[in-house]
Amino acid sequence: MKANINKTIEDYLVMRAKIKSDYGNLSNRLQQIARFALEHPTEMSMETVAIISKKAAVQPSAMIRFATHFGYSGFSEMQRVFQAYVTNRSANHSERIRRIFDDKTENVSWSNAELLQKLCTTNILSLESLSENIDADALNQAIEILSAAERVYLIGARKSFAVAAYLAYTLNHSGIKAYLLNGLGGMLKEQTKTMAKNDALIAITYLVTAEGTLHPEQEETSLVMTATKKIGARSILITDSLLSPMAREATVCIQAHDAETLAFRSLTTAMCVSQTIATALLDRAKS
Repeated sequence: MKANINKTIEDYLVMRAKIKSDYGNLSNRLQQIARFALEHPTEMSMETVAIISKKAAVQPSAMIRFATHFGYSGFSEMQRVFQAYVTNRSANHSERIRRIFDDKTENVSWSNAELLQKLCTTNILSLESLSENIDADALNQAIEILSAAERVYLIGARKSFAVAAYLAYTLNHSGIKAYLLNGLGGMLKEQTKTMAKNDALIAITYLVTAEGTLHPEQEETSLVMTATKKIGARSILITDSLLSPMAREATVCIQAHDAETLAFRSLTTAMCVSQTIATALLDRAKS
């Protein structure tokens, strides 16, 4: 039985690796499907092509093209990989979160305490998913890079700014020279120019909104990531999706998928990753 489970996981991981590897070569429509497929494996395993297409905001024919692009005879063959994988794992945390808010309609209102309870539950689910799925090798590599860096630069635009600012604060209190790239006065480019080869960058960003569109902070964060790579410095990307175009620019990519409910994105898992990084570096400084 264990061998069958391992084979199931292996098949899914092979498919996921292919999707990630070829993501940059896909059309915009197929990239949209790729993001949906990897973020919602349970829905990919259970729903019909028509329903999945509607949720992913694409035509059913695009779903079939997506399957054949990755070597499957059709959508049904690809779906069986999702079905086998999902059978042997808990429901995707973002889908579980969505179900928590399914009873929210125009005719239903929650008390303030009920809303607090639901938001607490979604954050707990996000943290559980982070704990279960964290890439330990990527986290360890990030700690090694930051420990060896002469200076650490951080960028987090818009809603990600709070995480970057918090991490800059904690790193400085850990005895690490940390600088927040805030772009004050429109001088982000000039701030980035102070970075040197022996420095490191931490970038926090989110790939898509709840509506599936690219977040506006992508452009300015991407410019800093590209500049960092050109300098020869190393970078750590903390993001909600490994399909982020910036993942190819980063030395290390850490996935921290936060819940986005009722038009607000939680920062819980990104903050937890930041706390882990700061605490690990502080422990090294003490030893």
